[in-house]
Amino acid sequence: MPPSHNNHGEAEGLIRGDPRDPACAGPDLQLQLLDIPLGPRPADGPGPGEGYTILVGLMAPYSRGTVRLDGPDPSTPPLIDPRYYADHHDVDLMVTGLRAARAVGEAPALGLWRGEEALPGPETADDERLGAYLRQDPHTYGHYAGTCALGTDTDAGAVVDTELRVRGVDGLRVADASVMPTVVSASTGATVFALGERAADLLRRDTSPAHDG
Repeated sequence: MPPSHNNHGEAEGLIRGDPRDPACAGPDLQLQLLDIPLGPRPADGPGPGEGYTILVGLMAPYSRGTVRLDGPDPSTPPLIDPRYYADHHDVDLMVTGLRAARAVGEAPALGLWRGEEALPGPETADDERLGAYLRQDPHTYGHYAGTCALGTDTDAGAVVDTELRVRGVDGLRVADASVMPTVVSASTGATVFALGERAADLLRRDTSPAHDG
């Protein structure tokens, strides 16, 4: 298949960055092997001409961002602040993830394809330098979640109820990753599909003749 039609990320796995952490109930880091070299952003200069990438993603971040209104006009874009690495624990976990990615890259099975590490580079070895590298250009997979979290009637912070209905607004439901009260320890796609199916069942129930009667 031509490279232009490749999804690029076809192999991934989940690990626990700190198995001793009682707050971590499951995997909190994802490693993903991409068949393309991801370099720095264009403003930082060209990246490697060829190679592969072992991508590290934080699945259970401690940091929390904000989404706020920028005025009464609904057409005005909201003020979004992801606050990446606001909690230093996330940096520590990502350093662990980088070291795990290096271990995978140095495995004998990849020996035929291995040249040298381009980013962050072998000279970036201690925790302080790895942490500084992580803070240079943080970004996400695009799997944002939790901006209008689901909750029960006793949860003052919940925007939607357990049937996905927006509180205080009649006839409006939300069925996407924004209703997740916590981030799932995986890519969010499968969970969003399940939310959509649940919303369809609720709408079907509420519009059925038996329900009206």
